[in-house]
Amino acid sequence: MNGLIGLEEIRIDCIIGDLPEERVKKQEILVDLKVEAEIDRCLYEDDLAYTVDYVALADECKRVAREGKFRMLETYAGEVLQQIFKKFAVQKVWIKVKKPGSISFVKHSFVEIALDRQRWVEMSSVSMV
Repeated sequence: MNGLIGLEEIRIDCIIGDLPEERVKKQEILVDLKVEAEIDRCLYEDDLAYTVDYVALADECKRVAREGKFRMLETYAGEVLQQIFKKFAVQKVWIKVKKPGSISFVKHSFVEIALDRQRWVEMSSVSMV
C-alpha cells in the first residue's frame, strides 16, 4: 500500500534569485513537499526503517537550497526532485516552492512541480545521451 508523506512550509534562508541584490543577500523560501511511498510494513511495525523519514526530506530540501544558490525557483525545485529520487525509495514527488516578498504587492510567487519515478527515469536517460 502506498501512502503520502509530506511537509508544509519548510523555512529555508538561502541565496535564490536573478537580481544582483538577490545574489548576495539570503532570502526566505517556503517549501511544501509531498512524496508517495510504500508504507505497508510500517503500518504494523513501528519502525522508521519502513517508511520515508520526513526529517531527512526536510534536511535534503535545506541542503540543496543552501548549496545551490539558484537563480530560479524552477531549477531549485527540479534539483530537489532529482536528489529525492536518488536518495529515497519513493514513487512520486510533489514540490511547491514559495518566495515571499518577490513582488511587493503579492503574498508570494511560487513554482509547483509533480513527477513520478518512471517519468524521472525516462527524463534522466534522455538527458544523459
